[in-house]
Amino acid sequence: MSKKNDFATVVPAALEARAVEAEKALNTGLAKKLRYEAGILGSEAVAKHFDGAEVSPNTVTGMAIYAIQKVRKLGRSAAGIKMEVDPYTIAILRAAQKLAADSVPFTPQLVQATLSADIEVTDSPAITKISKLRQAYSPGTARSQSNTSKQALVAAGMAKIDLVDGRKCLTVDMAHPLVARALGDGPKAEAPAKAK
Repeated sequence: MSKKNDFATVVPAALEARAVEAEKALNTGLAKKLRYEAGILGSEAVAKHFDGAEVSPNTVTGMAIYAIQKVRKLGRSAAGIKMEVDPYTIAILRAAQKLAADSVPFTPQLVQATLSADIEVTDSPAITKISKLRQAYSPGTARSQSNTSKQALVAAGMAKIDLVDGRKCLTVDMAHPLVARALGDGPKAEAPAKAK
């Protein structure tokens, strides 16, 4: 892992820096959570599943704690430690899979509409493609969860944000092994190594 912005190097260090700042602000609860996430994401069993994912310290600094927790869940699932990918991220990945098959851009509005059938969508051909996948969460939940899921998918190297017709669209790398694993379509993760 020799890249300057390699996930396994950057993420634990950036989370520790955030934990120090949280302690200075007397937010010991957040500092404890950040150190917990840093420990898991920096472990060899989890970090190796993010090989090739480049993330900048600024990205980690700007991530919500919930997005960081989603990255941890993706990594632990890939490592075979525990299948715990959250339902919001799975719903978004399933919709991305459906839209990618027809080269339909996954706009911010479609990402949110995936999680809430109460969100109206003006792009009716696109929403028709994912109509059976739409979830019943509230619009507020859809907005917040779609944002943290997008942050997690990008930080994990599973997706990127592309500008399509002036809109910041989510492009999921459907060939990424973590995507297949999260959707249950990939090879089973290896069993975690037993402690000696």
